[in-house]
Amino acid sequence: MKIVITDHANDRLKERCGLQKKAKERTVEIAFEKGILHSECVGRLKSYVDHLYLSHGNGNNIRIYGNHVYIFYDVNLVTVLTLPNEHRAALNKVKNKRKELANDIARIKSA
Repeated sequence: MKIVITDHANDRLKERCGLQKKAKERTVEIAFEKGILHSECVGRLKSYVDHLYLSHGNGNNIRIYGNHVYIFYDVNLVTVLTLPNEHRAALNKVKNKRKELANDIARIKSA
């Protein structure tokens, strides 16, 4: 699936992530495929993502990858925001939970 990067998102990727053209495309694809979903968020992180979802009327698909929040409309990247520091601990908890789940699945498959 081809992700479309809007002009605004392209500018934000350069400004907030410091990425060049090829790296932008690659990072956005990875963020879309492997980023933390809105449904995986908990606590204050979920509240923050809820706020983003409601305030970005044209963004119906939010992913968190690295320390950035990627707001998509279907497969179009609308903008990129830097995740505030106060939500990074909650993000780490979600990542650890995801890792444990993947390990459990691997254990079940190998058994």
